Amino acid sequence: MAHAILLGVGGLSLTRRAAVALAGLLLAACSGAGPEGASGTVVFIPGYQPGGTTAAVVPQGYTAADQPIVVGLGETDPTHMFIDLSQPFAAQGAVTFVVTNEGTQTHEFVVLRTDAAAGSFPIVSFEGEPNRIDEDAKGLTNVGETGDMEPGATMSLTIDLSAGHYAVVCNLAGHYAMGMHQDFNVVPAGSTPIQVDLGETDPTHMFIDLSQPYAPEGQVTFIITNQGAEDHEFVVLATDTPAADFPITGFEGEPNRFDEDAKALTNVGETGDPAMAPGTSLMLTIDLSAGHYAVVCNLAGHYAMGMHQDVWATPGTSTV
Repeated sequence: MAHAILLGVGGLSLTRRAAVALAGLLLAACSGAGPEGASGTVVFIPGYQPGGTTAAVVPQGYTAADQPIVVGLGETDPTHMFIDLSQPFAAQGAVTFVVTNEGTQTHEFVVLRTDAAAGSFPIVSFEGEPNRIDEDAKGLTNVGETGDMEPGATMSLTIDLSAGHYAVVCNLAGHYAMGMHQDFNVVPAGSTPIQVDLGETDPTHMFIDLSQPYAPEGQVTFIITNQGAEDHEFVVLATDTPAADFPITGFEGEPNRFDEDAKALTNVGETGDPAMAPGTSLMLTIDLSAGHYAVVCNLAGHYAMGMHQDVWATPGTSTV
C-alpha cells in the first residue's frame, strides 16, 4: 500500500494562490493526520514561492513532471462540481497534491490506481450510501485520500506513485456524478512528458495538439487524450520527411491512408488497436534518439484532415 502523508488546515479561507504559498511553509512535523491508515511527516516543498495561478511557477529544483500538483475542489452551480488540477501528470515517485476546498460544501480528494477513464465508473452504492462509485471494484485501488474536507480547508497529500494511470475523484454521495473526476498520469522517472490532444474541429478538419513539439533524446512519455467525438489513434514515425508531406496511397487494404511501411519511415510506437474511443486517455512511453519524428493519426481520412505534427528529439547537450 502506498504511504500517504497529510496535513490538514481546517477553517482557512484559502484561494489556490494561497494554497501554493502554504505549500512552501510546510516545515513542521505531524503524526496521525488524515484518514485512517494515513500518517507521517509533512513534506517541505523547497523553493516554492508564493503567487501565481493554479498552473503557475515551477519551484526551484523541479521540472514540469515533478512539481507539486495544486488541486481545487468546488461547485460551479447546483448541479455541477469540479476538480481542477494545475497539471494532469507527475513524475514517478513521491507526488504531492496541495488540495484546497474552494467550494461551499464538504468535499474529499481520492486517488485511485486504474486503467479505466476517470469518468467511466458506474454509479452504484458504496459503504451503504447510494449515488457513489464502488472504490473496491475490480481494477480500482485506493492509494491515498484526504478524507472529508470542510469549505476553506487545505491539505497536503503526498503519495508514492508508480508509473501509470490514475483517477482522482470526490466520492461523496452525488459528487462524482456532478463532475468531480479527472484523469491523472504518472510518467516513468526521467521521462519527458508531452501532452497530446486528439479530436475534430468540424466535419472536414481534425487535429493533433501537442504541449510542446520537442523533448531531449531519451525516454519521452506522450500523455494522449481523445477529446473528439470519433475514434482516433496516435502513431510516432521516425523520418526526415515533414509530417504533412506523406502521399496518400492506401495502407493495409484501406484507401485514404498513407503507407507507414514506405521507405524512410519507421514506426517507433503507437497507441495500437483498437483505436482510442472518445474520452479515453492513454500513456505511451518511447525511447527516442535525437532526430525528427512525425506524429499522426492514420485512420482512413484522418491524416488528410490534418492529424499530423512534427516533433524533434534534441541531443542531450543541446537547449531549446
